[in-house]
Amino acid sequence: MTSAVPDPEAISQAYARLSTKFKTLWTFHQFLQGVHRTSLRGATGPAVSFAPLYEQIKRIKETKGVEPAADTRAAMARLDGQLDTLHATLAEDDRQISPSTMRQFFERVKAGDEVTVEAPDFPEARSSGRVSFISPVIDPGSGTVQVIVRVKRDQTRVLRPGMAVRLTFHAPSRP
Repeated sequence: MTSAVPDPEAISQAYARLSTKFKTLWTFHQFLQGVHRTSLRGATGPAVSFAPLYEQIKRIKETKGVEPAADTRAAMARLDGQLDTLHATLAEDDRQISPSTMRQFFERVKAGDEVTVEAPDFPEARSSGRVSFISPVIDPGSGTVQVIVRVKRDQTRVLRPGMAVRLTFHAPSRP
């Protein structure tokens, strides 16, 4: 008996890699937007839309194992190319931000600062919390920094570990 989808494990692994790549780029984008808002006094970064990419990821997830493997691989290859283009756009924006601006940004956010947590796909899922840890190291591959936030349980119980969320830092005024 032959399988309807050749090498489903390879397709699942490729999908997981694309999903992680998307989440990393979303995080990188949110980080850069935060730098623009707080340290560059409202200057905006590149206009990018994650919604169409997210829809593609959802479609691939729903159809992998149902559609022919060749169609799934082709859809994943197209999405991978779009994510690479997005990464290049964000990396160029990152290069335009001076190291001193980045340092100023991280000097403003401290453990204990209040944070608002929102899930873009679930506007009703909103919570608050406090920064408990900020890594002193910027990941050179993604341009991201690990920040651990202790969050109060949202009333709708939608927020889950590993979910892509938008954080708004409410740093108190510091001299």
